[in-house]
Amino acid sequence: MSDLCIIKGSSKGIQLYLDPDCDFMDLITEICTKFLANKNTFGDVEIVLELLGRELSPLEVRAVVESIELNSNVRVLLLREGDQVKEAKTKQIFDKFYYEKAMENARIIKGNLENGTTITCDYSVLILGDVEEKASVISKGNVIVMGDIYGQVSAGVEKDEKAYIVAASFETEDISVAGYIDPQFPEDQGGFLKKFAKKEDFECAAVYRGALVVEPLSKGLLSLA
Repeated sequence: MSDLCIIKGSSKGIQLYLDPDCDFMDLITEICTKFLANKNTFGDVEIVLELLGRELSPLEVRAVVESIELNSNVRVLLLREGDQVKEAKTKQIFDKFYYEKAMENARIIKGNLENGTTITCDYSVLILGDVEEKASVISKGNVIVMGDIYGQVSAGVEKDEKAYIVAASFETEDISVAGYIDPQFPEDQGGFLKKFAKKEDFECAAVYRGALVVEPLSKGLLSLA
């Protein structure tokens, strides 16, 4: 089986060649695995990243960047697209939710966190699927879920108010950050059970002005915190 991603160094940073046809979750898994295996080789460095071989949506680009930073001490500052160089992280959004080395030694769960499973971590967690209804995550760090959350998720359990939870969507109220509960959904005027329409953006739960707030990752009150 050919590599789903190939990492090459260049004078401009790192080039990542991506398989154009494979399942995206398989691609993300291989990126996580390769950057973790080469963590010491890369060292602590800031780079320009060039993604080649596959068309990616903004959310997919975001997932690639997060997967690299979760599994190494590499920080992606810029993205190169042809002759253009763009910020990898819009400062109004990402810099509010990432602090230095927040994801070092993060635990990776491949696929769904299944019913009856409880994960307890002293560091951050990346789940490449859903958190099912009778599953739970308890983390001292951050929790990133590439799918939906139906179960119970707690981040920053030692009162770390910089912690956060990111997911494709929150389908439960049973979440907490730094001990804060009862999440507020400012855009949802009909209450928690009246979910607004599915959208392409991820959602983020974080502590904002003394309350637990859930908003789209790319816009909303959290980006102004």
